[in-house]
Amino acid sequence: MYWDVVAVHSVAVNELAIKFQDGLMGTLVIDPTYCTGVFTALHDEQLVGESTGY
Repeated sequence: MYWDVVAVHSVAVNELAIKFQDGLMGTLVIDPTYCTGVFTALHDEQLVGESTGY
């Protein structure tokens, strides 16, 4: 099974739509309480909103 991401785009604040190489697709909802440490940049709505393609 491959977990390679082939596409990603912002759906809403703290939500990303992701498509994997094997065709699996889903929405990742990012809980703001997890946006600490290396994930602090996820608080930046503009940066996350620029998440398109791969």
